[in-house]
Amino acid sequence: MSIYTLIQGVTRFRCRSWMESIDINRGWYYIHCSTCDEKVYLEEDGELHFVCKDCEDFTPIFKYSNTIINDSTKAIEVVLFNEGMEALLKITCKDLITKHGCTDPKKLPQQMALVIGKSKIVHLLLKKENNVVVTNVSESETTVQVDSPAQHVTSSALPPATPNLKANKFKRPYAESGGKLHYI
Repeated sequence: MSIYTLIQGVTRFRCRSWMESIDINRGWYYIHCSTCDEKVYLEEDGELHFVCKDCEDFTPIFKYSNTIINDSTKAIEVVLFNEGMEALLKITCKDLITKHGCTDPKKLPQQMALVIGKSKIVHLLLKKENNVVVTNVSESETTVQVDSPAQHVTSSALPPATPNLKANKFKRPYAESGGKLHYI
């Protein structure tokens, strides 16, 4: 199936696609409060501190931001749940920020730049209000050429679209016998 099929009404499927870009203007991650669900702010004074404007005692929840994926039929913005991005990057959002020092949400970490253009099997789900969610990512072997880490994909290197198995309308021939139809 393809991303185009998703837009036509299928709500859950897998397809071969690649990460085309991440909107750095929105930031590659966000952190919210475990108590009030509001945005948490990062303060650096030699150590990393997370501050919620409303809560004193909370746990910061680290999340990756949206990204654009493409499967040669359509490019679409998707929500990559942490599980999907972690399967793709092999590292948690929290670890990228706290252990690898990738604290600038406007600067794409090298780990993310390296997966742009890499073809993967992407598990997609159409949620309410037409939000498309990537629930998982698994390996494949194709690489798609990318102009730069957050730019366009060269269409000549695209993998073929996944065939639609329901498109085959061929039915078995039938024969009439004793007033009843029998499939051969």
